[in-house]
Amino acid sequence: MLAAPVHAQAPAKPQRIVSLNVCVDQLLLLLVEPRRIAALTQFATDPDWSNMPREARGFRTTHGRAEEVVPLAPDLVIGGEYSAPDTIALLRRVGRRVEVMRLAHSIAGVRAGMRWMGAVVVEPEKAAALVAELDRRLAAVAAAVPPGPRPVLAFYNASGYTAEPGTLADDVIRAAGFDNLAGRLGLRVGGRLSLEQVAIARIDALIAADTAATSASRAVETVRHPALARIAARRPFAAIPGRLWTCETPFVAEAAERLAHLRAETGRRP
Repeated sequence: MLAAPVHAQAPAKPQRIVSLNVCVDQLLLLLVEPRRIAALTQFATDPDWSNMPREARGFRTTHGRAEEVVPLAPDLVIGGEYSAPDTIALLRRVGRRVEVMRLAHSIAGVRAGMRWMGAVVVEPEKAAALVAELDRRLAAVAAAVPPGPRPVLAFYNASGYTAEPGTLADDVIRAAGFDNLAGRLGLRVGGRLSLEQVAIARIDALIAADTAATSASRAVETVRHPALARIAARRPFAAIPGRLWTCETPFVAEAAERLAHLRAETGRRP
């Protein structure tokens, strides 16, 4: 009874954090002080992949190999769901703390991912602020959705990939007030839209991956196909960078806002 009360101590903040995933890169830049980041990935400064290439300049980068990471003496390594499992296993075997962030398949998953990251790097208040800002912007998008039938949107990505039900992009499309053609066609995760399907479908709007600053490849050529340009010329169209809605970051709100502008344009068309 005479013992001094025990006060719960806040967990120590990791001071040498290494990222193995481009989504982790961006959340670290948003949540922790630069001095606490020991290394980002090689994609951190690539505008094809990251929304924060300028902010990532000047940081050490790695290709995610264990032999690059171990000499940095990290007290926390954060990977993604698809980070190399052999690297993660080896880092754990040599005594490094490794956490793995799950891929978000919905807007709710984005919120959960940001909160999870805030807990891991011991910055829960900053993470909560990011979630609140995301929710504020998404609420504005939802408030602008008019009542009545939803216009049908087709999303055509590189190699014909699309936003199937059960993906983050599909959730954002529906949050902006559209009905997704992929869902109407019964496509599952990993499914593709052909140009023929887009051409004959009764759609009200079209979006494609923004490839203006993307490295040339055969996959990218499909998005630049003349047939797709002709389809886009006859209805509301927008090109949206894939980096906006492939990660658990607040940039998902920008994708929703771009779609909201397209939704408003669709409502003005006869």
